[in-house]
Amino acid sequence: MKAIIAVETRLGPDLKNAPALRGRVHSVFSRSFNVAFGDEILTVHADGQSGIPDSLLLKPEDFAGLRTEAFECAFWTSSGLLLDGTKIDTASAPDKGNFFGSEFVAASKPEIVERIHSIGFCHKLEGKGDSISRDIAACLAKGNLASCEKLLAKAIGLGPGLTPSADDAILGIAAAAFRYFADKNIPTKFSQAAYRISENRTSDISRKYLKCASQGRFAIPLIRVVDSLLSSGAQVDYQALAKLLASGHSSGKDTLRGAILAAEALAAPDTYGINDA
Repeated sequence: MKAIIAVETRLGPDLKNAPALRGRVHSVFSRSFNVAFGDEILTVHADGQSGIPDSLLLKPEDFAGLRTEAFECAFWTSSGLLLDGTKIDTASAPDKGNFFGSEFVAASKPEIVERIHSIGFCHKLEGKGDSISRDIAACLAKGNLASCEKLLAKAIGLGPGLTPSADDAILGIAAAAFRYFADKNIPTKFSQAAYRISENRTSDISRKYLKCASQGRFAIPLIRVVDSLLSSGAQVDYQALAKLLASGHSSGKDTLRGAILAAEALAAPDTYGINDA
């Protein structure tokens, strides 16, 4: 059996603590593939800058040598991932988190507004997705979780893409809330509701990221961008911004749109009303 040593892992508690799981290759792309173990989806890739939650990072040459097909059987053990004829060994790989840091002082409203304007971002979601996402951000900023849940039921699964555009915006909203709120119960309950509501409403890949969000875990470029928008004294992290915007066909743009809507609402929750222009 061919052996590959993973460069790093980014595992959530369900994968990290699982003794053994049997699954299948879910989907294969040119630069990554996903392996499903029930509701758990593990991404295998070679992009050291993407910081994907629930993922294994390989050396580019090792990833290029893999020959993986959808529906192929896969096994997860405490020491790594077993595919047809290949073991990806994770025993010695460092496991890195996908959480925001503990130290945070919120930027002022003028700081946040100036940073948002400085990046010149004009993208909006298609159709009703943008207005619903704005309403979700407004309700979340006020801590109105009941209204958020009603709106989430309308938003999840809405829009084009492997991960629907409204789902991506919800990830951005959740990330901003986890960074901004001192009381983590609010973003945690919001994200858990989004994941719960998403069952049978959206794609498996989208549910993966919504589940990670419910644990306070996000891709590293998103964490860095949100930090740079909301933290006092920070400057916009343009390197992370470029990486986020390059994600998927429009997923990065939709995610940033959600983060910006939430940043604007969190900076001025009393004046940022539902359907404000």
